Amino acid sequence: RLWAEDLDSAAAAMAPDVACIKGVDRSEFARPRGRAEVRSLLEAAGYRLRSRSFDELWHRAAQEYHLALATPHNARGGGSGCSRMEEVEIPLSVVIESYIGSRLCVPHL
Repeated sequence: RLWAEDLDSAAAAMAPDVACIKGVDRSEFARPRGRAEVRSLLEAAGYRLRSRSFDELWHRAAQEYHLALATPHNARGGGSGCSRMEEVEIPLSVVIESYIGSRLCVPHL
């Protein structure tokens, strides 16, 4: 039986998170990971990206993540201190959001 305290929202009760159904803890998406691990996880999930496409995705996600870390409202400060994009660690959720954002067609207004 599910209790209201166990749910993020009523929507979660009506449409459970796919990750939750598969037994994956949501916190796993927030944990920063290295480039090779993220690529491996995406491939295991069925995403096949060419090297150049993954490079572009990783670069975009790293920029978005470190930009978010550098905002004044974020108390954690300015990132991991890594100077190379290949060395940074990024949460899987940020990479997925960047991937989705790159696939959306936004009409010019």
